[in-house]
Amino acid sequence: MFRAVLHIIVPLLLPIAVYAIGAYWTNKRQEGQGRLPGWEEGQWFWVIILGAVLALISVGYLTYSGGRPGDVYVPPHVQDGKIVPGELRPREGR
Repeated sequence: MFRAVLHIIVPLLLPIAVYAIGAYWTNKRQEGQGRLPGWEEGQWFWVIILGAVLALISVGYLTYSGGRPGDVYVPPHVQDGKIVPGELRPREGR
């Protein structure tokens, strides 16, 4: 669940949040009203497209950054009094 939030939801919503905050503060400074620009007035379409592209890049990275099929996960363990981090190791006999 956390991985889905980190790699899909955050890249999708981060550009939208940054643009919304920037547009709000810019409008508030200029006119004193502090309202967000409408869909036709602002760059909302391109910001949403940017968020979708970032989410797709993140999912693509996840797809190709993992181990190979058949790799064995070795969980973190204590060896000689030190914690050894978990890792993916190739299956024996390959």
